[in-house]
Amino acid sequence: MNKYALKLLETAYKNYRQSGIARADVRGSNVEEIAYYFNAAEFLVEQDFITPLSNNIGYDSIDLFNSVIRYELTELGLQHAFTKWEN
Repeated sequence: MNKYALKLLETAYKNYRQSGIARADVRGSNVEEIAYYFNAAEFLVEQDFITPLSNNIGYDSIDLFNSVIRYELTELGLQHAFTKWEN
């Protein structure tokens, strides 16, 4: 799993620890980073770690003008994050 996928998991997990809600919004700081985050989000959807809450996750729906990725951790994603950051 690359650093962008880990960052997506970590961001939602930190929100979960603070608020009890395993959701997050992430935006890249430049075009290259945005592309990396979109690819990472697609990977996490395929692995059933996140559920998209925005309609711009997916290779056929990348929109660089709407670069906010909204998502929620699945139960599997929460378990993975807990194992990664709590142990």
